Amino acid sequence: MPRQANRSLSHLVRDRYWSSSDWSTAALDRRGIWIAIGLAFDSGMRISNFTQRNGPSAEDHCVRADQFNFMVTGGGEEKRVSGGELSQWCLTPGCLPSGVLLCDINVTSTKTARTSQAPTFKKIARRSLAEGAFLDDIVSWIRGSRVLGADEITTRYAVVRDGRRGTRRVVGRKEVANAIKEAHELEGLPPGKFSCKSLRAGFSTHADYAGMPAAIRNQRAGWAIGSRVPDTSYSVNLDDQGLMAFAPPAGEASGYGIGSLRRMLPASLSDVPLIEGRSNVRGLTGALDRTVSRR
Repeated sequence: MPRQANRSLSHLVRDRYWSSSDWSTAALDRRGIWIAIGLAFDSGMRISNFTQRNGPSAEDHCVRADQFNFMVTGGGEEKRVSGGELSQWCLTPGCLPSGVLLCDINVTSTKTARTSQAPTFKKIARRSLAEGAFLDDIVSWIRGSRVLGADEITTRYAVVRDGRRGTRRVVGRKEVANAIKEAHELEGLPPGKFSCKSLRAGFSTHADYAGMPAAIRNQRAGWAIGSRVPDTSYSVNLDDQGLMAFAPPAGEASGYGIGSLRRMLPASLSDVPLIEGRSNVRGLTGALDRTVSRR
């Protein structure tokens, strides 16, 4: 049966892969999946920016931990530390994880680097409850995974008793796709209609609804300058309770961060059954002004 309508599918993924897990090696593998999903959904970047490259001959666009730049306060000072330095800072007397004020992510490599502008810094701060919670997740991940500065951000090291770093592992694209499909299947939705592109579609749709200019949307998410692909193949026009949509929890502020970008949309909408313009997916209905295929 579908969950309550005030629970987003992003919340469901977090519940299953983050909140209910411990910090064992197996749990770290699941936690890393949520970090990859949260970063891709919030930033609009391709999942390849947050997962292991897809084969030895593939290009490597994954963001490294040192490309995360944190503003922290504690121990009588306010300063910047990189992702590789954050764990050590948290061990400093008077410095607590709650003292992390914001994080800037500098993405320097994308699939369309030759035709797109260099992405601007992506900021994750504490402008809403959800955005602040996600910032806390990132801080906890860096501390628990023991990721090094030169590592892909979703790297974890196996937990060993003597304090050394154990086997190194990076989250893969297929794991993320399976988690997305699982969440939707639990909602009674067709898992075959969802993929890693659903994260990018959710970002594009919500960026448009929030009034983000197309040039900024393209720059931030790594689309080519002047590209119409987000408009023709990712953004979907729908009403406030549209296809696959869940309303955000009451009292959360909106904005460009994860607090407002919370719908995962199908990777392909072309053959979702419609009845008089409204979705026939079990438990959810919503008017679609336009349907597009993302195959």
